[in-house]
Amino acid sequence: MKKINENEFNNEVANGFALVDFFGAGCMNCKMLEPTLEKLEKEFSGIKFLKLDTAETPALNKKFGITSLPAVFLIKDGEVAGNFVGLKPQGVIVRLIKEIFGV
Repeated sequence: MKKINENEFNNEVANGFALVDFFGAGCMNCKMLEPTLEKLEKEFSGIKFLKLDTAETPALNKKFGITSLPAVFLIKDGEVAGNFVGLKPQGVIVRLIKEIFGV
């Protein structure tokens, strides 16, 4: 997964499909979700898998209303198409990706 910062965000999600993981360094559920997302990144090659450390992204945290972690947003051509908060099983994430992105 590619770690990006606030300045890179808009360019990275402007076109196509992106799964964006907002995480915190001390968040145990974030650490537990990461291997699942890394596995799915290999499975869904047409989707950008990105991550942002919420300690470094105050403007985006506010824009997306992030109050709990991990917070994952599915973005299509720059627009939020879906999201989930918390640790989810791989099957649930796969279903969301397929439903939202149609892949």
